[in-house]
Amino acid sequence: MKSALFNADEVKRRLYLQGMHGQQLAEAVGVSKTSISYYLSGQRKPSAPVFLRICRALGAEPEELYVSADAPDSKLTPRSGSAA
Repeated sequence: MKSALFNADEVKRRLYLQGMHGQQLAEAVGVSKTSISYYLSGQRKPSAPVFLRICRALGAEPEELYVSADAPDSKLTPRSGSAA
């Protein structure tokens, strides 16, 4: 079974693109600004109901705000024996 992690970087990116701040997200979600700060810094992860409210507030699907913990590192490395 694959593990999933809250993708704080994607949430931050969407906040930026929408011109929102943590306080505005907190108000839309119904949690404190401190809670949002904890989620965005990775100190805590939101509960399932809070996560779904974050998705709604940002107009995102749940899959867009989670990243697989089992995903390989995204850095590209050349394959051995490949021509350069």
